[in-house]
Amino acid sequence: RTFESWQNSFALIQDEIAAFPDAKAIVLGALPYSLTLFGAMESLQRGQQPLVFPNHELRYFTQLQSNQNYILWVTPLHCAFFVKALGKKHMQPIETIRYVFVGGAQFSNRQRDALQNVFPNAKIYSFYGASETSFIAIKHPNDNSKSVGSICKGVQVAILDKQNQKCSKNEIGNIWVNSKDAFKSYIQKSLKINKLDNFISINDRGFLDDQNRLFFSGRAER
Repeated sequence: RTFESWQNSFALIQDEIAAFPDAKAIVLGALPYSLTLFGAMESLQRGQQPLVFPNHELRYFTQLQSNQNYILWVTPLHCAFFVKALGKKHMQPIETIRYVFVGGAQFSNRQRDALQNVFPNAKIYSFYGASETSFIAIKHPNDNSKSVGSICKGVQVAILDKQNQKCSKNEIGNIWVNSKDAFKSYIQKSLKINKLDNFISINDRGFLDDQNRLFFSGRAER
């Protein structure tokens, strides 16, 4: 990825966290994971030291300071763990987390509502993207559709059929993305990616609705 693409992604997040610009990131797991790395880097570029927890053990969350604001970067799997722990009374609601960004898989409105009980003061976002294309769509806390979010600024999404013809609105096809924040190449040169003009695809399938929201329906090989 280019330096500019990182900056653009940081700017997207900063627009959403304007109410608490001093929030520190909490990331879970090893830094080579793209979600963990991005959350830590986003915090550092704002001058805020991130908390890097090696896993999602609850004991780490007892260390949070009551006078500090936090952003939590997690996967839906982590979210399910927190909801289960709260239900079994193994943890208390955490009020200092102001934002939760969920990525890495589909995240339903039902899951979001359950997670809100764990982090009652948090705005909960989910997003669709891949390291190849950075942020494609982001779903805001007040979006109750089944989409993976509205297309991000500066991103073009085309839904094409098997003959690479444009699909109609609400018609499922292959997701193609054109973004100046797309990656330039893989370190592992044997990995290939589909390219068509200025668009790339990682074989995801979905559709766009009339409000330019993206709906994800799976991967072609799954």
